[in-house]
Amino acid sequence: MRTILLAALLAATILPATGSASELRAHRVSATARSVALADATTLAYKASIDDTGLVLRGDDRTTRMVSAPAGCRLTGAGSGLLSGVCGQVSGVDLNSKVDLLVAGLDGGPLARLTAAVNDDYANAAIVFEPTEAGREWLAIPNGAKDSPNWTTTVNWHTGEVRDVR
Repeated sequence: MRTILLAALLAATILPATGSASELRAHRVSATARSVALADATTLAYKASIDDTGLVLRGDDRTTRMVSAPAGCRLTGAGSGLLSGVCGQVSGVDLNSKVDLLVAGLDGGPLARLTAAVNDDYANAAIVFEPTEAGREWLAIPNGAKDSPNWTTTVNWHTGEVRDVR
């Protein structure tokens, strides 16, 4: 079975500006892993396969555990000690789509659910994806459209404010 080795490059992205010795160790994960993200300074989160609704968490101590999504939801991203996801169906191809978003703790327990209007201004087959990154205040959702450059929609999961970063 092929494996993917995540190493120093990934660790370099999480080192604090203070130069502290906190580092993420290299990890081997399955070649079918999808949506690999840092859940926190010592833990990777990834989908074992594209059909999984939960995420696998793998710590620096090499322990691995599966975190299940709440019923009707899919976990899709991580960051800042949080997991992010969607519930229900992501509509995908219409202007001003609504997305039911989920923010959960590393145990999968829901912390917040909100419906956000994705205020895209591209009427040419805009595609609304799932959140790939979670922060203390914002979720990041990559977007794309037929004749437009890709952009990121950010949603403040405390207030519901939506911003497009182009």
